[in-house]
This record gives sequence, structure tokens and C-alpha cells, in this order.
Amino acid sequence: MSIVMLKDGSFGAMVDAKEGEFVPMTCRDYDSDVNGCTYHFWDISEDGTILLDVNSSESISLYCLLLLLLEPSGLPKAYSKTVWTVITSDWLEIKKDKSFGPPAFEFGDVCK
Repeated sequence: MSIVMLKDGSFGAMVDAKEGEFVPMTCRDYDSDVNGCTYHFWDISEDGTILLDVNSSESISLYCLLLLLLEPSGLPKAYSKTVWTVITSDWLEIKKDKSFGPPAFEFGDVCK
């Protein structure tokens, strides 16, 4: 899922970029590290969308991908936990303390 980080450090999904409709999201508790990626629980606001001035350079700080931790058989079952990791457009990854930094592993480590 494509999300953005605003200048104030908050996250959310643009559901209608043309109109500036934004759904706030919150990065919650750390869950685990899997294959060099750090996973957290995330909440989507139940308060609905807010309007955001997407044309303003003051609004968006980072463009990101929110990636779901998959089960060995694919998507998680309805009753299992769902945790997510984040990769920014600068290829930085979310860390346990919710800061962003370079990946925790070298590509060669995976290919050995």
C-alpha cells in the first residue's frame, strides 16, 4: 500500500489525491524483525478522511510503501495478526524505534 509521511511525522494514505482526501494511520507497537525488515502493528483512523493540500510542499515529507508480512502460504489468515514494514522512496526502512535508516542486511547475505 502506498502511504505518505507528513512534515509533522504522521502517516496516512491518500485515497483521492486530486481532492486531497487523506486517511490518517498510526504506527503502533513493534512486533518482530523478519529477514532484515522490522514490523509494527498499524491502525487506520476510524474518524474518516481529512482534506490535505497535496499541492503544498509543506505537506508531504516522504513517500512510502507499507508492506504486509506474509505467511509462508501467502496472505495472513483472517484470525492472525497483521504487521507491516515501511520502505521510503529513498530506500530507507523503518526501525524498531520507528526512525528510518538503511536496510539491516547486505544483499549478499541473502544470496549465500
